Amino acid sequence: MLLAAAGLHGHEYALDAFVAAIALTSPAPVRFPTSDPEDLLMLCGTGIRVIKG
Repeated sequence: MLLAAAGLHGHEYALDAFVAAIALTSPAPVRFPTSDPEDLLMLCGTGIRVIKG
């Protein structure tokens, strides 16, 4: 559902969607380090704070 809501599809986004689902269901505040912040921001919106790392 996260992929469809973000307009994404395919196996290249499957891991991002898995990580996003965990982040979105974690207690706030959620800070998430990633080398690819654009994909997580598309999937999570403002629900988490993405840290480029």
